[in-house]
Amino acid sequence: MSRTFMDLTDPVIHLIGSYLNNDSDLAMPSFTPFWENYASEIRPDVVRDFFAFRATCRRVRDVCKVGGLHLVIKSWHQVERLLAEGSAKYLEAVGRARISIIQTQMHDIVSLWSSFTLLLSRMTSLEELILDNLPFCQHARSPQTDTLQLPPYPILPKVISLSIDPRCNLCANAFNQLFIPAAPNIKHLRFRLAISKSQPSRRTKDNIEPIMAAWRKANDNQVMLLQTLCIRLFAVPRSVGKVQDYKDVCQLWPTLTNLHVSRFSDSDHKLQRVIAFVEATPNDPPDWLFRCYNADGPKAAEDDLCFQSIPQLCEWLELPQTLQELDLNWVISLNLERPLHVSPVAGQRRGDPLPAHDPFPPLNTATSVGQYESRMKEAISSAALQILDSIPALERGFFWEDAFDGYKQNWYRWTWEKTVEKDDMVAINVCDNPQLYSEDFLTCRPGGL
Repeated sequence: MSRTFMDLTDPVIHLIGSYLNNDSDLAMPSFTPFWENYASEIRPDVVRDFFAFRATCRRVRDVCKVGGLHLVIKSWHQVERLLAEGSAKYLEAVGRARISIIQTQMHDIVSLWSSFTLLLSRMTSLEELILDNLPFCQHARSPQTDTLQLPPYPILPKVISLSIDPRCNLCANAFNQLFIPAAPNIKHLRFRLAISKSQPSRRTKDNIEPIMAAWRKANDNQVMLLQTLCIRLFAVPRSVGKVQDYKDVCQLWPTLTNLHVSRFSDSDHKLQRVIAFVEATPNDPPDWLFRCYNADGPKAAEDDLCFQSIPQLCEWLELPQTLQELDLNWVISLNLERPLHVSPVAGQRRGDPLPAHDPFPPLNTATSVGQYESRMKEAISSAALQILDSIPALERGFFWEDAFDGYKQNWYRWTWEKTVEKDDMVAINVCDNPQLYSEDFLTCRPGGL
């Protein structure tokens, strides 16, 4: 007798269903660092094939329970419909949600807040929440957002991944203090700090400590065991020490395994460099020596020199010993220029060869891209080994390279990974092809794309 699909056991049918639910293929967290302006991975159609499979017969529906749904809310009308018509089973099956509601015309934000928190409380299986925009901003009239409070019932009891990035700077701070304490099991966090122009000298620590105090108060003085942190620091004047912010972050979350810190301009939201590792002559490989400068790398004034070496910087920062992946937008700067390829010139003959490089390059320009990148890989390998001396658990890291083309501030991003040889010797594997990112891609505007 031939076998049919219905001869499969329930566990096998359940396994097939799990493969058809594409939510299981999505990483937790699904969010990325602030400079990565990719589209959100939270899409309701990830369960399309799973629902089609469940529709085949009653047995499959009974075996393959609904779960891992994605919910995207872009209007207040959706919130009202979900509260009025959304079934309890549907809301309980939502695993990931993204909220991006542009300002509503309603002015009673207390009433809006009450409805919104009620909806969140009904999503009892919610594990990831992305908050891009919320309709509670009233700062153009009066700072009512700061008066909102959490309801007496839990709203994010199972959330382990949380991203907060509203358009309004003042709301960003208010929402940080509202939503982070509401997530007792949070492991992955993405949020930004905002600062008013009247207080440009406040430290990162001053902004984060109230959030941590509120979280501890709401969660019986437990310790937040955060694993992943993507944080956007506010821009600060040159006169203010920028490296201290990094130390504040490291001290507040000593259990981190993945740390991504970036800083952007408040005016045009472009990525800013913070620390530049500048090759110090006359040292040559393998004894690379790097000076650590604030902000502007080799063009910085000598008083911008903040540390004499990478080990000195790492020791001062007190980076978490649990770190496995690290990206602090650290820039590598060599005493060698990357050769630039040039464009065809208007009016030249089609058959004429293009010049390989800039016809008037700086004297210290490499003879080829290959020569330059080979030296860059040696520098990155040496810098990574120096960092590993301070953080032995680190598995992967990133360095940035200035790719300014005369018009746009583009960047190369180099990836390195730790490898262990047969004799237990640690080696560094640097990617052969750095990823080039355009200025437009790296521009981070609050509130999502």
